[in-house]
Amino acid sequence: MMNNYQNMQEPVEVIEAEGPTESIGKYLVDLYKAASDALANTAKVIQYEIKSWYNYANKYENRVKELIKTEIREKVARTAIYKEIVPFLLVSSKINLRQKTHKARNILYLFSNIGVDKIQQIRTYSTNNIASYNADELELIIDYVKNIFN
Repeated sequence: MMNNYQNMQEPVEVIEAEGPTESIGKYLVDLYKAASDALANTAKVIQYEIKSWYNYANKYENRVKELIKTEIREKVARTAIYKEIVPFLLVSSKINLRQKTHKARNILYLFSNIGVDKIQQIRTYSTNNIASYNADELELIIDYVKNIFN
């Protein structure tokens, strides 16, 4: 999985706006293709991010369930998990851990209900878009998607 992430980090060669004047049509096609490729790559990055947060939230929630089985209350279990995670994070990440976990849980909730395979159909919605939805909005989306695909 890390190789996919590393590939996304490689610098991208951008075609400059100033180009050959003898074949402007060909040059415009090259610019058009570059923009189209960038859009396709953007969709892949968005899908990768959503899937990564989905996987994180899934493992996180499984860990919560494991701890609850040992008769620990849910809130105590979540705090314990944060304590398991924190030693491995940078200081800046520690501050946002609860917020990002909440974001990931929204993603998990949505795609657990509409199907993980739907992540591959996401082209423009970012994880922040999905995370900003409240429970009622998520339910509307779930109902809408289920009606379309059923």
